[in-house]
Formats: sequence, structure tokens, C-alpha cells
Amino acid sequence: MSEVTQLCYALIIIAFLDHCLKPYLIRKWLGLFLWAAGITLLFKPGGSSWEAMDLFLVPILVFCAGTTLIIGRRKFQPDE
Repeated sequence: MSEVTQLCYALIIIAFLDHCLKPYLIRKWLGLFLWAAGITLLFKPGGSSWEAMDLFLVPILVFCAGTTLIIGRRKFQPDE
């Protein structure tokens, strides 16, 4: 799978998560989990391929998805 295809799929998934997850706690904890998973995958020793697919963009995209959820975690809360 090419890098452009991976990027398009990841951006669609990130936009879907950002739009559909509304509760504050779910956004917060899923964002922290994705953020930690992205950092862990980034520094994981070993190959960055799976079933003949290059996965060097995956840790960066997982980290970005987590950051998006963490930054916008209060997006759907009413203003007080």
C-alpha cells in the first residue's frame, strides 16, 4: 500500500473519530492511549512492515490522532 493511500485512510479515520466521539472522558482517555501508543510504536525496535506493507507512517498518524482528541476534548461541552 502506498504512503498516499495510508495517509488518506488515516485522515479519514482521524476525522471520523474527531466527529463521532463526543463524551469528554472517552475523548480524553482514547487520546491519551493513542498518544502513548504512537510514541511507543515510534521507538519500537524491529521492522516497520507487516504483510508487505510499509508502516513507517502509522506511529506518526496514531500520535496525531491522539493529539487531535486531547486538544479538542472539550469541543462538545456546553459553554458555561
